[in-house]
Amino acid sequence: MTTLVIATDLHYLASELRDRGEAFELLMQFSDGRRTEYSGEIFQAFLNEMLWLRPDALLVTGDLTFNGERLSHERLSAGFLLLRKAGIPVIVLPGNHDLDNRMAGSYIGGEATPVESVTRDEFLCYYSLEGGASARPVAEDSFPGGFVYALEEDLWLLCVDVNGNEAPCSLTDAMLSRIRSVLDKARRRNVRVIGASHQNLMPHNSLLSEGFVMDRGEKLLALYQEYGVRLHMSGHMHVQHWREDSGVTEIVTSALTIPPCQYGILTIDGNRAFYRTQPVNVETWAEKSGNADPNLKNFVKYASAACLDAEKKKLRMEFAGSGLLESDIEELVSGMARVNQAFFAGRLYSMEESGRIRARWRELAPGSFWNLYMDSIFGDRCKNENKVDIQI
Repeated sequence: MTTLVIATDLHYLASELRDRGEAFELLMQFSDGRRTEYSGEIFQAFLNEMLWLRPDALLVTGDLTFNGERLSHERLSAGFLLLRKAGIPVIVLPGNHDLDNRMAGSYIGGEATPVESVTRDEFLCYYSLEGGASARPVAEDSFPGGFVYALEEDLWLLCVDVNGNEAPCSLTDAMLSRIRSVLDKARRRNVRVIGASHQNLMPHNSLLSEGFVMDRGEKLLALYQEYGVRLHMSGHMHVQHWREDSGVTEIVTSALTIPPCQYGILTIDGNRAFYRTQPVNVETWAEKSGNADPNLKNFVKYASAACLDAEKKKLRMEFAGSGLLESDIEELVSGMARVNQAFFAGRLYSMEESGRIRARWRELAPGSFWNLYMDSIFGDRCKNENKVDIQI
């Protein structure tokens, strides 16, 4: 039996690059609910859980940093090194935020100031000790656009990276040719393959596909179908979701810093793979580490409320000058914020009040984009996105 933990979209921002001043608070007003103010604490609690869980490997599928800050990469790589020294391999893919990012900055007081980002070569140097190409048991040499990690002798992890500067977010002919060679070799050796990337392999929502799905992803999907690859892992959307298409299942793990701040656990037993999510237990970590911050001691409640408040502030902007009663506006924004939180957490299926919320939006704000948005997220068969059982 093999256990692989999947974490993604940490969007970690080193504490030295932020405070709780005006610049940082303004930045957070336009975020998607991520708790960047506690990204360091969430990361430390996550490392603590990995040392307790001791998976066979940890896969981190990109957007490790907020905007590619060098200092953030330094702090993360030092944390992952602790896991590797404890015997836990860490397999790292970059995301679209992590490399050569001109938005890398610090947010101290009222000023946002540019800081250094990292190149691809520097990224590989930072993470090679934690599971990069030079420090892991590989089934194949690294190739442009990815690498292969041997989870077991007969089980490979094919990691696909489309975050290069030459063809960002796109699978090139050279990459597809090299992937075919890897899959050929796996077939000859009777090795099962699981795919992984930062960007998504297939669309998971009619409104959330452009910029999320890798260009020419259908070519990779066709290769998977040809060679019998049945499972692909990704992130990028920040939404917990899985989808099956023509015998291939893609599981998108939600962002580690967006409530409920969860990661995925994939247990492989023979030809069966069982996936489930697990929230990071920040509260227990805070208690054991002696951290007296009341927000950390009640993190589940704090993070959920902070996420809802941020979402409501953004939604309220839509109703400026609308003429609606304040009580109606509050009902709409509160309901939509709860829907969005449930969607990101993969828990729409259990939201009993969703029908009433949708009806009230159609009644009071019929021309709003948010009606289309809700149609898109409820149009899919609402299911438990946090558990998957498939044959690989």
